[in-house]
Amino acid sequence: MKKYFPHKLTLLAILASLLFGCTPTVQAIPLIADDPNTTLEFIQNDVNIPISGSGDQWSAALKPESFTMKLKGDNAAVSVMAVKSAEIIQPLQRSSKSLVTISGTGSALALNDLFLSDQPLETYQANANNLQNVSYFSLPKEQAVSTAAALKDRFGIEPLILISGRSYLFSIPNLDKMFTVKTINGNTLQNGESIVLVIFIENKFNDPIFYALNLVTVNLKFQE
Repeated sequence: MKKYFPHKLTLLAILASLLFGCTPTVQAIPLIADDPNTTLEFIQNDVNIPISGSGDQWSAALKPESFTMKLKGDNAAVSVMAVKSAEIIQPLQRSSKSLVTISGTGSALALNDLFLSDQPLETYQANANNLQNVSYFSLPKEQAVSTAAALKDRFGIEPLILISGRSYLFSIPNLDKMFTVKTINGNTLQNGESIVLVIFIENKFNDPIFYALNLVTVNLKFQE
């Protein structure tokens, strides 16, 4: 998929790690390249949790108790997905194809509960056959052909279409949003538990149905 280019502050952290032999940490993850105003923070017991990593791969250590995701941004639409292991998301990270999705695949984040999936991601090649015959799309033949051609022209190659559900954190301009997670799949957070939080950032283009997605992953480890 399309590569993430880190913000200049992240690049400084990487340079510091090379010079001084330490893992770079930040207080907020920059979600959009060259946009320092769209960030994600993790807060627990009123303290910002240090986040280590760079680019599109990050990690943070939390206590096995409720935590808050604080999203700041001007106009970004951001959604999340939690998966049990990095292997589930690796096909997207390793793919050279751009990632798109369709309207209607996202939902509101459940109150204080984070859904965790252990299932493979559902994706389809954006070709005319899939756009016509897969039930998610069911486009008429002529529209399927023209849409597939337009997507290929837009991205230079047939993109992947992500169908797996995501939960929106933020879609209202100029507001900070805070979402507190108390349970995962209805269960309290467990000591020693690890999950991968996948953050999707929408990138709209001139299409009424499809929009592009960039993604950032955060490995969360819950430890006393």
